[in-house]
Amino acid sequence: MNRAIRTLKKSIYHCWTVGLAVASSAIGQRALDEAKRPEVFAPTFPQFHVRALEEPRAVSILRCGAGPIRRPEYWVFEIVGEGQRLRRLYRTDLRNDHFPEGYEAFCSGRFLVTYDDWAMARGTTSNCLVLYDLARGVSKAWRLEEFLPKERLRQGGLPGDGWRRGWSLVDSPRMLLFPNNLKNCTEDDYPFLVLDMAGLEVQYQKDPPKQLPDGAHVTVAAEATSWEWSMGTPDEPAWGSVSALPTYLKCTARWPLDRLKSIGIEGTPVYFMYKDKSGDYERCEASRWRERADRWDSQGRGTASDRGRECR
Repeated sequence: MNRAIRTLKKSIYHCWTVGLAVASSAIGQRALDEAKRPEVFAPTFPQFHVRALEEPRAVSILRCGAGPIRRPEYWVFEIVGEGQRLRRLYRTDLRNDHFPEGYEAFCSGRFLVTYDDWAMARGTTSNCLVLYDLARGVSKAWRLEEFLPKERLRQGGLPGDGWRRGWSLVDSPRMLLFPNNLKNCTEDDYPFLVLDMAGLEVQYQKDPPKQLPDGAHVTVAAEATSWEWSMGTPDEPAWGSVSALPTYLKCTARWPLDRLKSIGIEGTPVYFMYKDKSGDYERCEASRWRERADRWDSQGRGTASDRGRECR
């Protein structure tokens, strides 16, 4: 009798836990399905940000996060097959809830650096500085007081717009990034920092060097292409959907560089369409492209004036 009672209790407990798990899953899925555009993003702020990297073959896609229910998503693709395909190299979820205040990538997209949190004062969150090694799938985050000495911390932050200013410089062969250039450090008293991406370490130097290593350069100056995205309709993806990517990408050469010819990207815009089965993008006809809306409501719908507009 006792054994039968114990067995019955176990069965009841098992059914209860399974039912609870199913209910929790359903509630979680409903929360994702009903997620709206976060208030921190203006209606004109795109859900995706597509950026060329310093290497002509590499392009990154950063998707805004929806808060704790879905973090920002980041991908890196590589142009292959003489410009006929974009092959996925890396994907990761960021530590921010919504979006980093700034971000940079180098070494063909392997390394990603993000600064601060969107709509938050610089230097005030646990994501003040985050380093990602996408090849190894590891990351490390710091608060401002964890990498700057106490004497460099001031009430209200550092001069001007925070603890960093201007464009960063990278030294790709040594896998180093310098968030503040020497001029800002010597003339405006910004801290000189060295980010060692190989070891995921940040080093503060009280006295800036007289010069940076040969070959250190601003990554944005090396971007040879510009990119746009579209869903093929004026609407944007549901904010709670996981791993959503733009349906179409448009690539245009910014500079008439000979090295773009070797990867099949020259002056005329080229278009790519996402393929669910492979997870890559493939070259497609220009007639498939549709301009996206310039403004969205809280449900992710484009303005009526933009619906169906075609890019010729």
